[in-house]
Amino acid sequence: MKNLTKSAIMATVMGFMAASASAGSNLIPTSNFRDLSPAAQKITDQNIAALGVKQRKGDTITIDEQIAIQLIVMDRGSFASKAKRIDLIVNGDSRNRGPGLTADF
Repeated sequence: MKNLTKSAIMATVMGFMAASASAGSNLIPTSNFRDLSPAAQKITDQNIAALGVKQRKGDTITIDEQIAIQLIVMDRGSFASKAKRIDLIVNGDSRNRGPGLTADF
């Protein structure tokens, strides 16, 4: 019984890790983190959708936000961490500065 329980737990953990890895592989990096071409904008939109982040209706992503999102996609962080950080950029309020966060690099 003990071995069966350990096997079930390991199968669950391995399945979760595989799902996270496959979800992370759906992200498409741009050629560099300051790629502002129309193709890069489409890739950024696809990455936002792949992470499951819903963008507020009527909001547009600024150049600074696009650069920050591209950096996060290229980061080695986990899929969940990337989704949380990008959601803060796309939908978060930052100290009464309005929608979205900006990052200076």
